[in-house]
Amino acid sequence: MTDDLHRYVFDALERVLTGSGMPASEASRLARTVAEAEDLEAVTDFLLARVPKPAALIAVEEGVVYHVESGLLLTSAESETLDCTVEEDPFTTGRAVRCRVGEQNGWLYGHLDGLTIRVASGSRVTVGEALTDSMVDIVEVLASVGPQEAIRAVAERLADLCRLGPEDAGLVAGHLLDAVKIIDLIDGSGLTNLPLGSLCTRRRFHAENGRLLGVALRDLPPTADERLKALTAIPDDFERQSLYHEQRLYKVAKEAGLTQAVNIGRTQYAAVDVLAAMHDKGGCLSGPHQEWLLDHSVIGFKAGELQQRYTGALEPAPECIGNDIIVWKPFDSAPHAYYVRFFDYRACKVHYDTDLGGTEPSQIITFLRELRSEDLDAVTPDAPLGLVPNATARAKGFDMAAIVHPRIINGSVAEGTDGLCSAVYTAFPAHRCEFPIADPTDELDWRLSRGIRRWSRWDRSPGPALRAGFHLHNGAACADCQPMPTVHVDEVTNAINTSLKVGGSLDVQNYAGTTAHFAFEEGHCEIRCGDRQWHVAGDEAADWFITFATKGISAIS
Repeated sequence: MTDDLHRYVFDALERVLTGSGMPASEASRLARTVAEAEDLEAVTDFLLARVPKPAALIAVEEGVVYHVESGLLLTSAESETLDCTVEEDPFTTGRAVRCRVGEQNGWLYGHLDGLTIRVASGSRVTVGEALTDSMVDIVEVLASVGPQEAIRAVAERLADLCRLGPEDAGLVAGHLLDAVKIIDLIDGSGLTNLPLGSLCTRRRFHAENGRLLGVALRDLPPTADERLKALTAIPDDFERQSLYHEQRLYKVAKEAGLTQAVNIGRTQYAAVDVLAAMHDKGGCLSGPHQEWLLDHSVIGFKAGELQQRYTGALEPAPECIGNDIIVWKPFDSAPHAYYVRFFDYRACKVHYDTDLGGTEPSQIITFLRELRSEDLDAVTPDAPLGLVPNATARAKGFDMAAIVHPRIINGSVAEGTDGLCSAVYTAFPAHRCEFPIADPTDELDWRLSRGIRRWSRWDRSPGPALRAGFHLHNGAACADCQPMPTVHVDEVTNAINTSLKVGGSLDVQNYAGTTAHFAFEEGHCEIRCGDRQWHVAGDEAADWFITFATKGISAIS
């Protein structure tokens, strides 16, 4: 843990506090107090939202806790019996399972996994209270008992670690849980400025719902409640939503026939650097906000932590190969598998279509072993593709390895790894012709989804990077534009075959930026490229084109 890391984290905390509207002097005082904690590593872990290992079990509701043979049992009231029954498909929250204890419901905590119980059997506990020694996982507190208890847990932890009083600790805690993730939208997907999956501040979240409320109020009928009419005079979106909520006008709005689009959000426990980035972007990270998360993933994971969390999130458990590679299939007969190699705080995965073959699993492992951490360093949100030498790829008939940033190809392989996807890159063997030499990232999304198509296959033919335009004598033509449209190799081949029958011309630019002109007349083809010219039989034109597209003009005599 370096001084630079500490400085980075506490600067980010100060940016979060000032970005939330706190006076600069007050934000500086609080950030400085946090930075003066004796256990800087623990404070840094906490501010970066790192999951404690192991995390304490928490009480998911107020009640009485008992020590039982299988772990801990929590009931809402004292119970004469400790015999509990768990349904076949029980409701769970965090690591607690809903059960039936006599005449009342309860929660069963099994598998203590070496945790030390900190409460006596028969003790009353409050919601969110730690039942075992070690730190609580704030993410689990949020999911199990809600934001208010999570804020209280954050405040208590800050007060323990730093010289912060209860009021200051609560103030900082509220700002650390300021992120809201948009998980749904009711009525009106085209109206919202907060796309699904975006991350925003609570104020931005409520202001956007207030704006949507203002849109709905434009159609307010004359007979509507006067309190609804009063909302139309409030210019500020946040204040409009706050008053609507405070006066609980949902019922009168429904009676007035008001149809309002509403964003549904969920509070997130995010690292301070992500929160700071959110404030820097006007209170919202939308669209490629994973790009921002990845920018900070170097800070967000300790060495080895990503591998532990990613592996632990997969069901069934993956197979481990050596110390840094795992192989995972979602089920035994799945037609695909994932090989993931970990580089401390990052990872790189390979997709393998098991039903299609194309290579041996040992070759995939060798392929991954040849990749270096430095190769991943060069792949960034702004330069999301790296092309690096790889002997295993060459042995399989390819030219190199392609490494793609998680902004382009999702780093997750299962629902449980969604929260870690921004630190996981994707690699596959590639042909040099599949990416333009001048700008390999040109229309990268299109090339991966349509140009190359099944990039995960190790037995595929090249999907060369091409641009083309054509005008056929039957009237068919593509749009005249510069640069020419990006096309798939099959589209050009089909245009050549049609031109043999009806006549016409094509211009094709290959991966090297070289353009060839094809002119077809009465079953013959004249090809011009720069100052060179070829006359070929019509049925040879397609072969000439394939060589030009995959190997370049230098391969043609």
